[in-house]
Amino acid sequence: MGGLKTNISKEKLRLLIIFILLSASLFLQYYFLFILKISIIFSHFFYIPIIFACLWWKNKGLVVPIFLSGLLIFFPILSGLDMFFNNLIENIFRAVLILFIGIVVVILSKQILKAENKLKERVKELNCLFNIIELIKNPNISIEEILLETQKQIQNAWKFPDMICSRIVFDKKEYLTNNYKETPWNLSVKNLIKDKELSISVHYLEEKPFLEEEKNLLVKIAEQLKAIFEFKLLI
Repeated sequence: MGGLKTNISKEKLRLLIIFILLSASLFLQYYFLFILKISIIFSHFFYIPIIFACLWWKNKGLVVPIFLSGLLIFFPILSGLDMFFNNLIENIFRAVLILFIGIVVVILSKQILKAENKLKERVKELNCLFNIIELIKNPNISIEEILLETQKQIQNAWKFPDMICSRIVFDKKEYLTNNYKETPWNLSVKNLIKDKELSISVHYLEEKPFLEEEKNLLVKIAEQLKAIFEFKLLI
């Protein structure tokens, strides 16, 4: 609930910033046209709200460069002053440039967001493996406790943690998450540990694609459990 309120407050602040910047753009437009009587419209300031809006709202943020482009073209026309028609072509060129910059910022911001999401997923996977490895530090921990903790780590490592369930079978003993349900959308891996079979299966409760990295992670989890159990079964 606190996170939702924070997001709403952040969104309101962003809207306020864009409103102030657009108001400043309108003032500059008026100042240059009617006070300074300069027919070439000052438009460099326009890039600031364009960059912010397209970074924050992606495709929806394009409404800002569209609005400012229209401002460049139609504001002088609506002013009714003939002297501004001489620079109409130049203002159209600037308007097209503004739209182009907005589109470029949207493309770049999407790529940045995609890279950030991939990095977050890799961090989750590394944390999962690290936490499983850390279990062996406790010499008194049982195999059952290790498997139950592994299920928790699997839950946290997947892209949609609220939509997955898992099943681990080792030495003919079955460990299921509370929400376990067999579905067509699943990954599974098997390993043999001193004549004892270990199998791990992860299911999405709804149709979701598994990332290639998640497939590799499940294999690594099984390999790590094999190393831990081989060590524990020797002592």
